[in-house]
Amino acid sequence: MTPQEELLDQLRDERARSEVLIHETADEYFTLIGDRFPVAGSKIDWDHVPKSIVRCVSTEDIDRYLNDADQFLAEVLSAEHLDKDQLVVVVNDRALEVALTMSLRTLVVCLRRILCVPQHTYVVAVDGAWCMAFTMEGDLCFGFAPSRA
Repeated sequence: MTPQEELLDQLRDERARSEVLIHETADEYFTLIGDRFPVAGSKIDWDHVPKSIVRCVSTEDIDRYLNDADQFLAEVLSAEHLDKDQLVVVVNDRALEVALTMSLRTLVVCLRRILCVPQHTYVVAVDGAWCMAFTMEGDLCFGFAPSRA
């Protein structure tokens, strides 16, 4: 089973309740991120995202990394007053070809399963107003788009 098939299987219940929608390709969302955020190579250049939040955590212990990621998400939701009913798109830079749309409320429940696919995971507001990144190197990042393209 591929990592994508495993994740989609793990999200079966949320998909059955229509809490997670699948888009066959993530291309348009990577284009949206690239249009709205400065990039360096294949990643967002967080140094050029005003007022971005960047935290580096250890990935040596997967449970600790997942706890840190959960805490980071909770802190960002609270500090930035993000509406938990807001829809977001989750894309992964390699292992997943699909994009997943869900509410932030559903993301809170599903984040650990999503991050078990070891790649760079981006969570972007459907309008590209902000983006959050979780990397396999332990970078946890959040920022509002400096570009309103």
